[in-house]
Amino acid sequence: MQSLKFLVVLLLGFSAPQAFAAGTIGYLSGTSSGAATTTFSITNQSFEDAVPSRLIVVTVGGFNDGNMPTVTVGGVSATRVCTNDNSGVGFGQFIYVAAVPNGTAGDIIISKTGDNFGRIGVGWWRLTGYDATVADCQTHTNNTSPSSNPATVTLTVPAGGAVIAAVVPQGSTGARTTTWTNATERFDVQPGGNTAMTGADGTATNPTATFSGTTDQVTMAAVSFTPTPDAAASVNNFWDWFLLFW
Repeated sequence: MQSLKFLVVLLLGFSAPQAFAAGTIGYLSGTSSGAATTTFSITNQSFEDAVPSRLIVVTVGGFNDGNMPTVTVGGVSATRVCTNDNSGVGFGQFIYVAAVPNGTAGDIIISKTGDNFGRIGVGWWRLTGYDATVADCQTHTNNTSPSSNPATVTLTVPAGGAVIAAVVPQGSTGARTTTWTNATERFDVQPGGNTAMTGADGTATNPTATFSGTTDQVTMAAVSFTPTPDAAASVNNFWDWFLLFW
């Protein structure tokens, strides 16, 4: 019997428990709309190689009147997974996720009913190996003048997780640039006036944005993602338990 167990172990292997596969996160691009519009189309954007688990994450921030934007990515409707509706003072920061397993490029279209968009900033990322349902969403809003500096949130980040954060700082006397800590800055655009939009990614629980000067309003949103279960690891764990109790 012991010899048979030893043979099975050699054939099947005895793996260490592993709950999750390693996910990947890659920043693709960012831009801004300087003109008022109800539809902002960003055409023919690369999504890189098609992967069954591919997610495209889009951050949309800027002027907002309370009518939530809708987003499509390569013709796929994106789900709004984090909302900071600061429309009482005319701003908003939103994060969307779309599962886009097919194709290597497509259009990103942001649409809105009601009043036109003013200036908005958009960033987008490609994730593979992560669940489309976010692990956490946290927001930060400060409408005092001057607003607190820096702006930060505290997220729950699962083991192996990823974080994406974005913020709209409204400068009191001009557009502000942003320096990120506990996250890697990916875009920082100033489409005009006193408004800027910026985004970052990383793995830390507390992405933090520090602005180059005083601000009148700050509107921030951040999300964390959970890596998806590894099917191979699940099979190995089954045999681990089987052999343990055999």
